[in-house]
Amino acid sequence: MARNYTCINASSNKAFPKNFKPRDKIQQVYIINSQFVTKTPTCTCTGEMDIDFTRRKVTYKTYTINGKPAIMGSSIKGALNAYALMLSNPNKVGDLFGFSKLEGRVYFKDAIIDASYKEFKLGRQWKPRKPCRGIKVYPFNTPSPTPEDIYFQAIPPNTTFSTEIILINGDLEELKLLIASMGATLYGIKLGRGKDRGYGIIKLNKVEVTDMNMNKINVAQIIKGAQDLLRQEWNRVKSAFFS
Repeated sequence: MARNYTCINASSNKAFPKNFKPRDKIQQVYIINSQFVTKTPTCTCTGEMDIDFTRRKVTYKTYTINGKPAIMGSSIKGALNAYALMLSNPNKVGDLFGFSKLEGRVYFKDAIIDASYKEFKLGRQWKPRKPCRGIKVYPFNTPSPTPEDIYFQAIPPNTTFSTEIILINGDLEELKLLIASMGATLYGIKLGRGKDRGYGIIKLNKVEVTDMNMNKINVAQIIKGAQDLLRQEWNRVKSAFFS
């Protein structure tokens, strides 16, 4: 099987920040409302599966809330944590997303999808055997299932959904990093099951930010700064983002 991954030259691990921001008193809160669209079928699966012994077919089940498909907030957090490590240093990411014995300052709500999931062929996901010095990413940008009868329940392409991210005691630079980690409305990112097979690409369409007093923040310059950060690091990180 041809290699379906590459490695981004960046630390794959956060570090305990030497000078971390306070957690004991809330000084500022930013509420980030982010709207995405799925570009390829997307699933944050539960680990449960349906097995059809007659057809020898396996189907991974999608995460749902009250019967509706959803994307786990923890999966969004995990994806943005990895992208932030590609774009920033491990100390800053450790302060923002948390580290052992240090609570993170950014929180992610589940995204409930106002649509029905569909079943897509996934095939077998082979684990790369060679170690990766850096952060492993999967450049496939179109679904490429293998022949095995392994499927998953996924949110179809061109489905719009929104999620809410809460940033505690953050600043404009951290907002910029978070939005850059989401692709800054320029590029798609990957999350969930099947990334190695070309699934799980989502793209940020729109972002709004309000502060703890419910004042809207002008995000135009923040988005521009996020886009500039991506351009600055582009040659190193481009394999992780999708047009």
